[in-house]
Amino acid sequence: MNLLIVSFGTRFSGACLMTDGRVMSHKTENADPAAFPGYAVEYVLSQAELDISEVDHVAFLGKPLSYFERLIDRHTRLFPFSFPAFFSDFRDFFIKKLKVKSSIKENLDFSKDIYYVELADAVAYAAAGEYSSEEMIIAVFLSDCLSLRTGGCYRKKGDGLFLLKELVWSDSLSIRRGLEMEGSDPGEAEKGLRGLMSCAENPSDDRAVLVSDCRFFSDLEVKLQRELKDLSFRFLDYNEIMEYAGRYVFAGIGE
Repeated sequence: MNLLIVSFGTRFSGACLMTDGRVMSHKTENADPAAFPGYAVEYVLSQAELDISEVDHVAFLGKPLSYFERLIDRHTRLFPFSFPAFFSDFRDFFIKKLKVKSSIKENLDFSKDIYYVELADAVAYAAAGEYSSEEMIIAVFLSDCLSLRTGGCYRKKGDGLFLLKELVWSDSLSIRRGLEMEGSDPGEAEKGLRGLMSCAENPSDDRAVLVSDCRFFSDLEVKLQRELKDLSFRFLDYNEIMEYAGRYVFAGIGE
């Protein structure tokens, strides 16, 4: 089975082609993250020597709710409030974010099944695959270009993965400051992570924390590893996220 993963409208756009659960090729585009990744799709199909007609399913990787929240937040902070500007952005959100399937069909001339994959679910699935513990808590938090906004706690039990709690940090800027500023004290990031973990029900001693959607780190990762001694901590790049999203879809459709 051939599965094409596409992502656009976030901080990056890209595509990943998987055949029978194995990654054949992946490609990201940075020129215009909001645009459909036409060149990336063309590249991954050519690398796999496939035509779009040979693709069985397409999965879209995104997080539209956090973008809707950002739209509301941005316009409520503006003074004076401009209804035409708000209406224009709101219309753009509905056209480009909520009509993802029609956009994919239009750009790919694709009429088969299209799946929607929430980014947090894909990253949590990645965590479940990275660690062997049968029962553990997995914390996930995601960044966008403004701040760290969304997070969630998942429990892994056997082969299952259950969402315990979804969070939106109110003090997201302080968490972002602790994470992304070079040479900064990671205390704020640690506080945010531990706050997320404490929201899980009956937290296990065996925990994993993953950070995704972050490209601006260097030695800060080492500092966080040192601070969070009792937690497993790593960053995922976009190609990994797309790969895990593909595995998530494969598991969901049972093939």
